[in-house]
Amino acid sequence: MVAMLKRTLGRTGIEVSALGFGAEPIGRRGVSAGTAANLLNALLDEGINVIDTASAYGDSEDYIGRALAHRRDEFTLVTKCGWTDDWQPARSPRQLAASIDRSLQRLRVDSVDVLLLHGSPLDELKTGEAIAALEKARKQGKTRFIGISDDNETLAYSVGLEVFDVIETTFNICDQANARTIVEADRRRLGVLIKRTIANAVPGRTAKPARPYARQYWPRWQTMNIDKSAIGDLPWLETALRFATFAPGAHCALVGSASLEHIRRNIRSAEKGPLDHSAVNLLQRAFLNTGKTWPALR
Repeated sequence: MVAMLKRTLGRTGIEVSALGFGAEPIGRRGVSAGTAANLLNALLDEGINVIDTASAYGDSEDYIGRALAHRRDEFTLVTKCGWTDDWQPARSPRQLAASIDRSLQRLRVDSVDVLLLHGSPLDELKTGEAIAALEKARKQGKTRFIGISDDNETLAYSVGLEVFDVIETTFNICDQANARTIVEADRRRLGVLIKRTIANAVPGRTAKPARPYARQYWPRWQTMNIDKSAIGDLPWLETALRFATFAPGAHCALVGSASLEHIRRNIRSAEKGPLDHSAVNLLQRAFLNTGKTWPALR
């Protein structure tokens, strides 16, 4: 087995695996605590050392806390605040403080490595109240670093601030609107986490996905109509994963699944390294030619 590529997460100095685990699927899809524990321990054994969760991800934080308390020093723990576990906004200073404390309790830790504000409207962010709540949590030792998980104008605004250490944002074959902001974040030495790395597993599909979450990228995928013969014989999901994982400025690309088989397949794909320049250029052109005005999906 090839060792997982490591990168430095911006100015945090944390060494992170190029591929990380997005834990939403283990919290909301009927996964048992035992199944989640087996999966979480196995992915650490496979070399993934970033686990990303959120207050809104159902049982995810609780499962991580139960399964990995004894391995806390082996991975970078990221969680997000700003929503309840049934996706209701919770972004007042009081709500954020309560959410952060609840996350720490569920994760069975005194502090996380990275605490992100999860999808805040730009006008709310500009008031500074939510940012102050995260800064307070950092000062209290509840997190080492703070940041934001967002896209488009809110992301660009956030990158220009001096307060955040890390961003998490969308980037994939069908969703390249944040490309320049990601490069700018890296230039400013912010840590960069990529989400929706494989475009909700839409690339390569020949039929409309059943799940609403996956369906978001279906119209884009059809419109882009990429000539696969010009890229080669790689499977589409491998192509998608390598495109996002090795995007300029990216430090860690998150993939979520409740299947250990899928996670191992993604790891093997990432170990192959970047796509050929010609393939990357084709995928970039395909987006610019059809989706240049498409905003990033949140």
